[in-house]
Amino acid sequence: VPPVAGHPTSPSTFFIGTYRLWRSLSGGKKGTWKPISGDLTGGPGSAPCVFGGFGAEDDTLTAIGLSRSAPTTLYTGSAGGVVSVTTDDGATWKSVASPAMPNRWVSGFAVDPADPNIVSVGFSGFDATTPDRPGHVFRSTDGGASWPLSDIGMDAPVNHLIGHPSVRGLLYAATD
Repeated sequence: VPPVAGHPTSPSTFFIGTYRLWRSLSGGKKGTWKPISGDLTGGPGSAPCVFGGFGAEDDTLTAIGLSRSAPTTLYTGSAGGVVSVTTDDGATWKSVASPAMPNRWVSGFAVDPADPNIVSVGFSGFDATTPDRPGHVFRSTDGGASWPLSDIGMDAPVNHLIGHPSVRGLLYAATD
C-alpha cells in the first residue's frame, strides 16, 4: 500500500507516494494528481529484501512527513532507507539520509508542529539486517543536515511515529 497523506493545513491537498511524490490540490479527485518530484528512491533493485534472503526489490516510497508550520516543507522516506526533503513545495528535493541510518524501510515521520526543521524518522526491521547501522529512531533539529540516533536502544522495529499534540519533543513509537 503506498503512503497517502492529507495536508494538515490545506484540507483539499493530498499526497501519494510511488517512486516519486504526487499531489492533488482538489481532494484527490481523478485527473487532478500531478508529480511534484522525480525519483526519490534508490531506484530499481536497490531495496534489500530481508525475508529469507531473496535479494533486492525495487525501491518505493513508504512514508510522507508534512509540516503544519511550513506547508511547503515535505519529507519522504523509502523502503531502502532513502530520506528526502523539499522546502519549496516540491520544486527542488534534497536527499538528507545520514550514512549512520540503516538502509531499511522508513516507516514514518514526526515533524514538529512549530518548527519544520525538527523532525524524527522511524525505521522498521531489526538491527541484525543492518548490523553496521543499527537504530530505529533518528531526530534532526536542522532540517535533515544531521540525524543523531534518538531511540532507547531497544531492537524493535518502529511501525509508526507520532508526536504528542501538546508536548513538543515527546514522541510515541508504535513497535512490533
